[in-house]
Amino acid sequence: MKRRNPNNFRLTPVIPKEDHEQIVAATWLDKNNIPFYHIPNGGRRNLIEAMKFKRMGVKAGIPDICIPVARSGHHGLYIELKRKEKGVISENQQYWLDELKRQGYDVFVAQGAEALIQYVKNYLLGANT
Repeated sequence: MKRRNPNNFRLTPVIPKEDHEQIVAATWLDKNNIPFYHIPNGGRRNLIEAMKFKRMGVKAGIPDICIPVARSGHHGLYIELKRKEKGVISENQQYWLDELKRQGYDVFVAQGAEALIQYVKNYLLGANT
């Protein structure tokens, strides 16, 4: 049996998936009584359900979270939540981020729940402007 060299052993860091980051963020928002809702556009659906949702108005690229609290001249805050690493904004997501900003909302792309939490704290204090 061939023995491995213990000096070649490396730990690969685990990057939490987006749904885990979403649960952490939602838990924090709830515990702090911050009004918000999640827009569940992602996920896998069968063809019939996907067609039905499309007819009902589901739009690709809508940000993940809306905090309907006006601050510093904004109507509210929309957040697109990505993993801490390797999260990429799609063309549809960029379109909606730009459009929502034009309509008077603050928008933020959070690289993980920690970034989301810090941004929300600053937003509610009026410190992000």
